[in-house]
Amino acid sequence: MFQILASALAALAASAAAPSATPQEGYRTEAVQIGDLDLAKPDDQVRLDRRLDRAAMEVCGVYQGSLRELKLVVRQSACYRDALAEAKASLPVRPMAAR
Repeated sequence: MFQILASALAALAASAAAPSATPQEGYRTEAVQIGDLDLAKPDDQVRLDRRLDRAAMEVCGVYQGSLRELKLVVRQSACYRDALAEAKASLPVRPMAAR
């Protein structure tokens, strides 16, 4: 079973350090299950994108019950972009289509 860790890297965004596959101390992480997905299938790529989105939102402080406005603001934040980028970069297998 593979797990992807999505880290909130807002503080590291300004630094020149490359994102690490290991979680940084003090940053939230969220495990994303991908063992049940076949990334060669478009439907499973969509499922993966949803899971990564949900994990990135959670590490940036948004939960299912959060206000819609908060979710919109977080989706535009550096925290969300960095968490999503790190999660996608750490995938053991790259999806067929770039998303």
